[in-house]
Amino acid sequence: MFSKLFNNKQRTTSTGNVNLSPKGLGGWLIIVGFGLILGIALHVYGLFDYVTIFSNINSINFSGFLVVSGIECALGIIIFIIEMYLLYLFFKKSKNFPNYYIIFLWSLIAWTIIDYFMLSSLSAPTPELQKIIRDTSYESSRAIVKTFISSIIWIIYMHKSKRVKATFIR
Repeated sequence: MFSKLFNNKQRTTSTGNVNLSPKGLGGWLIIVGFGLILGIALHVYGLFDYVTIFSNINSINFSGFLVVSGIECALGIIIFIIEMYLLYLFFKKSKNFPNYYIIFLWSLIAWTIIDYFMLSSLSAPTPELQKIIRDTSYESSRAIVKTFISSIIWIIYMHKSKRVKATFIR
């Protein structure tokens, strides 16, 4: 069962020749699958932060904060659902997976940039909250760079990989 799911390098063509092109959810695709699973887990964990935020509304309510938090929470739920669907397509070896995954990665880049500008636009009434916003904006700017670099690598991989072309055919 697992040999069919993961790594089938050798298969016979219709002419009886052995084709040694990589096929299956092996190689670098294991990292893609693991990344989707990890992303799902991190989004579930991250959504619990919003429970704390929204339960302390009176103590942290300042201009725009609840709006930004609400948008982040809603998009976190949407991203979680999309990642679940992508994981389903991944294990199904759907021919749609590479294109949908590429669109997802471009969307993540756009989202991290938008989130950065939303966070940067907040103004807090106290120096402590201003420092938290500055620190969060700094972390968000680092997230833009990390998301951009990793997404570009995986987008190129999805376009160029022989394994991707041989695996996602259903």
